[in-house]
Amino acid sequence: MKFVVTVLHRSSSTTSKTEQVGEFAQHDEAVASAKLVVNAALERIYVAGTTVPKLLAQYEQLAQAPYIFCDDDTTMNANSFNHFHYAKTRCEEMCEGTS
Repeated sequence: MKFVVTVLHRSSSTTSKTEQVGEFAQHDEAVASAKLVVNAALERIYVAGTTVPKLLAQYEQLAQAPYIFCDDDTTMNANSFNHFHYAKTRCEEMCEGTS
Protein backbone atom coordinates (compact mmCIF):
# COMPACT_ATOMS: atom_id res chain seq x y z
CA MET A 1 0.00 0.00 0.00
CA LYS A 2 1.18 3.53 -0.68
CA PHE A 3 0.14 6.87 0.78
CA VAL A 4 -0.44 9.87 -1.46
CA VAL A 5 -0.27 13.47 -0.24
CA THR A 6 -2.48 15.81 -2.24
CA VAL A 7 -3.04 19.53 -1.72
CA LEU A 8 -6.46 20.93 -2.48
CA HIS A 9 -6.34 24.53 -3.73
CA ARG A 10 -9.73 26.24 -3.56
CA SER A 11 -9.79 29.39 -5.65
CA SER A 12 -13.51 30.11 -5.22
CA SER A 13 -16.61 28.43 -3.90
CA THR A 14 -17.13 26.69 -7.25
CA THR A 15 -13.60 25.93 -8.43
CA SER A 16 -10.70 24.01 -7.01
CA LYS A 17 -7.64 22.15 -8.20
CA THR A 18 -5.44 19.51 -6.69
CA GLU A 19 -1.69 19.05 -6.69
CA GLN A 20 -0.02 15.78 -5.81
CA VAL A 21 2.89 16.38 -3.45
CA GLY A 22 4.22 12.84 -3.35
CA GLU A 23 3.74 9.12 -2.83
CA PHE A 24 5.12 7.40 0.25
CA ALA A 25 5.55 3.81 1.36
CA GLN A 26 5.00 4.66 5.03
CA HIS A 27 2.15 6.62 6.56
CA ASP A 28 4.47 8.57 8.86
CA GLU A 29 6.42 9.79 5.80
CA ALA A 30 3.17 11.04 4.27
CA VAL A 31 2.23 12.81 7.50
CA ALA A 32 5.65 14.48 7.60
CA SER A 33 5.16 15.68 4.01
CA ALA A 34 1.68 17.05 4.78
CA LYS A 35 3.07 18.86 7.83
CA LEU A 36 5.73 20.47 5.62
CA VAL A 37 2.96 21.85 3.39
CA VAL A 38 1.21 23.41 6.40
CA ASN A 39 4.49 24.70 7.86
CA ALA A 40 5.47 26.34 4.58
CA ALA A 41 2.08 28.04 4.29
CA LEU A 42 2.23 29.35 7.85
CA GLU A 43 5.81 30.57 7.47
CA ARG A 44 4.85 32.53 4.34
CA ILE A 45 2.11 34.45 6.17
CA TYR A 46 3.51 34.75 9.69
CA VAL A 47 4.44 38.21 10.92
CA ALA A 48 5.96 38.74 14.37
CA GLY A 49 3.27 39.76 16.85
CA THR A 50 0.45 37.99 15.01
CA THR A 51 -2.09 36.32 17.30
CA VAL A 52 -3.18 32.71 17.02
CA PRO A 53 -6.73 33.52 15.82
CA LYS A 54 -5.42 35.93 13.18
CA LEU A 55 -2.75 33.54 11.87
CA LEU A 56 -5.20 30.65 11.81
CA ALA A 57 -7.77 32.77 9.94
CA GLN A 58 -5.11 33.73 7.39
CA TYR A 59 -4.22 30.06 6.97
CA GLU A 60 -7.86 29.25 6.28
CA GLN A 61 -8.06 32.03 3.71
CA LEU A 62 -5.12 30.53 1.81
CA ALA A 63 -7.48 27.69 0.94
CA GLN A 64 -4.67 25.15 0.61
CA ALA A 65 -5.31 21.91 2.42
CA PRO A 66 -3.08 18.81 2.36
CA TYR A 67 -4.83 15.45 2.52
CA ILE A 68 -3.43 11.95 2.78
CA PHE A 69 -5.02 9.17 0.79
CA CYS A 70 -4.17 5.51 0.97
CA ASP A 71 -4.11 3.49 -2.21
CA ASP A 72 -5.46 0.00 -1.70
CA ASP A 73 -8.64 -1.72 -2.89
CA THR A 74 -10.51 1.47 -2.05
CA THR A 75 -9.17 4.99 -1.96
CA MET A 76 -10.22 6.87 1.11
CA ASN A 77 -8.95 9.79 3.14
CA ALA A 78 -6.62 8.58 5.87
CA ASN A 79 -8.12 10.14 9.01
CA SER A 80 -4.94 10.13 11.04
CA PHE A 81 -3.86 13.60 9.85
CA ASN A 82 -6.06 16.68 10.12
CA HIS A 83 -4.38 19.67 8.50
CA PHE A 84 -6.53 22.19 10.38
CA HIS A 85 -5.78 20.71 13.82
CA TYR A 86 -2.08 20.60 12.96
CA ALA A 87 -2.19 24.22 11.72
CA LYS A 88 -3.83 25.30 14.96
CA THR A 89 -1.10 23.62 17.00
CA ARG A 90 1.62 25.22 14.87
CA CYS A 91 -0.06 28.64 15.16
CA GLU A 92 -0.03 28.27 18.94
CA GLU A 93 3.69 27.41 18.85
CA MET A 94 4.56 30.24 16.45
CA CYS A 95 2.52 32.86 18.33
CA GLU A 96 3.52 31.78 21.83
CA GLY A 97 3.55 34.75 24.15
CA THR A 98 1.37 36.88 21.88
CA SER A 99 -2.06 37.75 23.19
